[in-house]
Amino acid sequence: MFNEKKGGRMPNNIQNRLRVEGNSEKVNALIERAKPRDFFDLHFIHVSEKLRKELHISVEQRNKIIEKVRKQDKKRLERELKMFLPKSCWRMIDDLPSVLIKDIS
Repeated sequence: MFNEKKGGRMPNNIQNRLRVEGNSEKVNALIERAKPRDFFDLHFIHVSEKLRKELHISVEQRNKIIEKVRKQDKKRLERELKMFLPKSCWRMIDDLPSVLIKDIS
């Protein structure tokens, strides 16, 4: 996935959207609607040192997120994230569910 310390960098439009919306709103959006980009946003928040410092997920939220990740249709995830992410980020899509579970565990 993305690693800021190894030179990985997310496009500015995604970084700006995450800062504006706020971490708690992203967690709530994922729990409520579970769109593929919500999963990606939470992963990106986790790997961004600046954003992760502000991320607070309760045990109840964590369990709901893990349940949503496990139920996510991989074909839908791939289709929708390819519309949203630049081509340079596509290689991470297949591993996103397992990485996201690891991120928040």
